[in-house]
Amino acid sequence: MLLTDTEHKAEIVIVDEDGKLLQGKVDLDCAIYKLDWHWWWEKSEDESAEFASTLSRNAISRQTVSATNGKAVFNFNIKYPDWGRYIVIARDSKGGHAAAKVAYIDWPGWAGRARDEGQGSTSMLTLTAGKPQYNTGEKVQITFPSNKDAAALVALEKGGNIIKSEWVTCQDGTTKYEFIAEPSMVPNIYMHITLVQPHLQKQNDLPIRLYGIVPVMVEDSRVVIYPQIKTQDNWQAESKVSFTVSEANGRPMAYTVAVVDEGLPRSYPFYIPNPKNTFYARDASFIKSWDLFQEVMSAYSGKLETLLAIGGGDDGEDNSQKETQRFKPVVRFFGPFEIGKNGQKTETFDLPPYIGAVRIMVLAASATSEPQTGRLLRGYGTTQATVKVTSDLMVFASLPRILSPGDEFEVPVYVNSQKGGKRNVKVNLTVPGAAIQGPSTQDVSFDKIEEKLIRFKVKSPDNPGSLKFTVTAESSGLKTAQHVVDIEVRSTAIPVTKTVQSLLTAGETWKGTLDYPGRDGTNTLVAVSQDCPRSTLKKRLDYLNQYPHGLR
Repeated sequence: MLLTDTEHKAEIVIVDEDGKLLQGKVDLDCAIYKLDWHWWWEKSEDESAEFASTLSRNAISRQTVSATNGKAVFNFNIKYPDWGRYIVIARDSKGGHAAAKVAYIDWPGWAGRARDEGQGSTSMLTLTAGKPQYNTGEKVQITFPSNKDAAALVALEKGGNIIKSEWVTCQDGTTKYEFIAEPSMVPNIYMHITLVQPHLQKQNDLPIRLYGIVPVMVEDSRVVIYPQIKTQDNWQAESKVSFTVSEANGRPMAYTVAVVDEGLPRSYPFYIPNPKNTFYARDASFIKSWDLFQEVMSAYSGKLETLLAIGGGDDGEDNSQKETQRFKPVVRFFGPFEIGKNGQKTETFDLPPYIGAVRIMVLAASATSEPQTGRLLRGYGTTQATVKVTSDLMVFASLPRILSPGDEFEVPVYVNSQKGGKRNVKVNLTVPGAAIQGPSTQDVSFDKIEEKLIRFKVKSPDNPGSLKFTVTAESSGLKTAQHVVDIEVRSTAIPVTKTVQSLLTAGETWKGTLDYPGRDGTNTLVAVSQDCPRSTLKKRLDYLNQYPHGLR
């Protein structure tokens, strides 16, 4: 790294086709450019949005330098407050050859700082360590781009454990985070930083949340030992020879010595493995992070909100094969209606068994009968409101996503009483088509507002299909709570086709016994009579149309 406000020299060498210094005088066009990264969204009519970035350069200074006998020097100086990545280019305008070198130039005391340049994703936060490696007891310095209104959650991870986490108030431009390297951090730790910007901020066009991770290598002098060998420069054949092994710092050590023919390790080649590289190899990160920030409406200040369809859109989704819906959502549509001036309209509907929250969304346009002057224009608008749906008595069954025939499992049922006082709640489970092992009804007592857990044992049927789990909770003086979940019972067996063929002559009758393969109730029988053997072309085409041959 180079410093600003300092005279720097770029040494240039010109050689001929043999690699020797080119004699004589050659004029070179030298220039230094500032490198900047720019990113944007690309989207065509038939393609989804993609994040793209590119590199641009702006000339800072140009100079003609004369090279004498193959050597030249180009002097340059970057003044404060400029900083960043620069490229120095030297070009022989007559010979057509050119050479370039990228250098990082920053202010004194800001070693290792880097902007979020060349990022592969718009939500990536570039973290930069001040040094490639730190010794224990040294102050570790991590820098990252930020703005003064943002906050950063910093977490230090070691082997899947969070050893430290804290919220940091960010600075304008760049934030520097420091901590002391401890022996427990050897050989490395990971720093996770989640930068959260204010909603609808206008300082940049980046997402509301940026995330970055960087490994911090920590070295302890205690994990390195320095053995030494002392012997003569030459040994005599068929004579007594000797060598001495020691540790450079006088530390005690255990060691093994091998004396072999030099041709053997060279022929492979073979290098003595350093156990330090294995026992102190860089640890992997075991932390899995997730959040919902990219689902927040208007999380970008740009026009495109996110790479994902907002609100769980179904763009490009194949709806030809819908599976069993586990939870029935609350979906109601009303209208279209029209009201007159100063008018209003009230809609009433029955809310099905549901606990959670519903969002009321309205999309409106001005009435066609509205008087207008001049150009015909219609007004449009939207609004929404979120409403929580609760109950004094709630019940929720935690069920698997899918079942197999003959599965035996427990159904945890959570019963929640939101009304104080003593009460008894009767909980009932019904699953038509499945066997409930044990009582299907249980009594739960409450003394206060709380949640309790009970369990039912159920066995799925032997044949594939669909099961409807209905859990009800009843208590005197309270409205009955209900939770209904549909679950598919999917067979894990591979479809089997068994074919029996027979050649009959005119007037002949065939009789035989057929053993149906597979589970009872899942069998089908197809009888085919034809003059030539059956080709089973449809079966073979269906096979080729499935994974991994086809695209379905």
